[in-house]
Amino acid sequence: MKLTSFGQWLSLLALMTLSTLTWAGAGHDHGEKPAATTSKNLPRWAAVSETFEMVGVLNGTQMILYVDRLETNEPVKNAEIELDINGQKYKAKSLDDGNYEVSFPARPEAGIMSITATLTVGKEADLLAGELDIHEDDHIDSVSSLKYKWAALVALILAAAALFLFKLKKSRIPQHSSRGAA
Repeated sequence: MKLTSFGQWLSLLALMTLSTLTWAGAGHDHGEKPAATTSKNLPRWAAVSETFEMVGVLNGTQMILYVDRLETNEPVKNAEIELDINGQKYKAKSLDDGNYEVSFPARPEAGIMSITATLTVGKEADLLAGELDIHEDDHIDSVSSLKYKWAALVALILAAAALFLFKLKKSRIPQHSSRGAA
């Protein structure tokens, strides 16, 4: 096949480039996906006293608290926990797995939150303090980001190819000189 026109070259280049950018639609999978081995990084804070350790993990409007004894790493059960977060008080409720949960009316905003936990276990009482740094959620869906990057790459390649072919065609057109007869 002999390509003679600029349009034929451009069409062929476009077909070759775009044919590699195909994605399977729904129903074209290869079975179940393997279990994910990574998790998203959730904001967390930690505090330690002479007796206890506490870690809080924020997930949306819920904060899960993990509390254990410093020396033995034994989980602390049946504790009463009150958090003071930037002057606002929240009471933690005990979960079945020995951890604790604090619910917020809305997702906390980005920024640094000062947290003071008052922990009471039987006759023991302790005060633990820490900070939680919540960053802006700037996560972009990686799949859609990848599609945009591919589209931008294809557009760039097509523009470069069109410019190259235009210059090539222009250089093959004979230049007519306008010499006047004297």
